[in-house]
Amino acid sequence: MDWAWLREKRIARVTNGLDDLVVEFADGTTFTVRALLWEGKPFLSFAPLRPE
Repeated sequence: MDWAWLREKRIARVTNGLDDLVVEFADGTTFTVRALLWEGKPFLSFAPLRPE
């Protein structure tokens, strides 16, 4: 997974819920991490994987 697009981004706000973490950057980009179950097994979901 290439995380280079996150480099040098300025974080404006971070919020969290029971199963998610949302990072909002100063340029308006939003990055969401979710903790979910797939077929009864835990996994993490990232959105977006890389920005458009």
